[in-house]
Amino acid sequence: MYDAKVPIKSQARDARRVAYQDALKQVLVKLSGDYSVLELPEIKSEIKNVTDYLLKFQFKQDDNQQMLYAEFEVDKVNRLLLKAGANLWGTRRPLAVIWLAIEEGEQRLTVSEDSFPILVKQLKSGAERRGLPVTIPLMDLTDISTVTITDIWGRFYEPLQQASERYGAESIVSARMYPAKDENARGSQWTLEWTIYQQDKRVTNTIEGDRFSLLNELPEALADYYAQEYSIKADSYDRDRVVNVTIYNLHSVADLIYAERILNSFSSIGRTKLVSRYQDHAVFEIDLVGLPMDFVQALDLDSKFEKIFDPLADQSEQQLIEYRWVK
Repeated sequence: MYDAKVPIKSQARDARRVAYQDALKQVLVKLSGDYSVLELPEIKSEIKNVTDYLLKFQFKQDDNQQMLYAEFEVDKVNRLLLKAGANLWGTRRPLAVIWLAIEEGEQRLTVSEDSFPILVKQLKSGAERRGLPVTIPLMDLTDISTVTITDIWGRFYEPLQQASERYGAESIVSARMYPAKDENARGSQWTLEWTIYQQDKRVTNTIEGDRFSLLNELPEALADYYAQEYSIKADSYDRDRVVNVTIYNLHSVADLIYAERILNSFSSIGRTKLVSRYQDHAVFEIDLVGLPMDFVQALDLDSKFEKIFDPLADQSEQQLIEYRWVK
C-alpha cells in the first residue's frame, strides 16, 4: 500500500525527482482514497521533500517503458496524512469480485483472463493504482455451472452471489459494457453500467466514453465508492477515544504477537496496549484515531477476526467489542 510504480523518462537526477514525487502522490491518494488530498497545503509543501519519505526504489522495464518502483516509510507517510488533516482509508479493504460482460456485434461475452487478457490487465492495473483489491472470475467449469452470461448482463444477484463465494469476496460488482445506443454518439463511444452489491447495499451507476477510458474509470469509480464507505474522515479524528477489545482463541505467544501486529496495522488505531492475558484470550486497550465504528468495520473486514455475538446477552453486554482469533 505504501509503494507505487510510475513511468520515468530517464535516470537523470531531475527525472528521478519528478518520478519520486509522482509515486508519493499515488501513495497518498491510495491511502486517503481521495485525489483532493494533493491540494492540502501540508501535502503540497511536503511533496517537495519527497526523499525524506523514500525508503527504497528500483528501475524496471515494463512493456518497453522504463518504470520507477518506489516504496515509502509507513510511519512518516501516516504522520504526514494525520498532520495534513486528510481522510484515512487504511490498508484493510474489501475484496471485490468483478463480473464484467461485453457486447461485441451480436455476441455477449464474459471477461476473464483467457477471453480478454488485455482488458483484465488494464482493470487490475487501475485497481492496483488505487489500492483496491479485486479479482476477475476464472470462468472455468465451476463458474460456468453457477452463473450465465444472462445473469451477469441482467445483474441478477442470487447466482452472482453464489458464484462469488469461492473467491472470498466481501463485495460483488456486476458490470456490462456495450456500444453507445445514442444516435448522436460517435462510433467509438461505449456505455458501461455497473452495480455494487455489498451486504444490504446496492449502488448502480452509468458512465460513457471510449472503451479504453471506461476500463480506466471503472476501478477509479469503485475506489471512490469504497473510500467513501470505509475511510476515516478527518473531522472524526480524536486521540482521546479509548476502547477495550477482547480477542479469544489466543492460545500461544505467537498468536498474541500476530494479532497485536494486525491491530497496529489499522489506520483507525493510534496505539495498542495489552492490558491483560488469560489462558485463551487477551484484552487490548486501543487508542482510536477515528470513531469506534471505523475500528469495528476494519475488524469485520479482516478474515483473522470473527465477531462474537451472543443473542441472549443484554443490551450493555452487546456493546462489548469481542472477537475470536481465526487460525
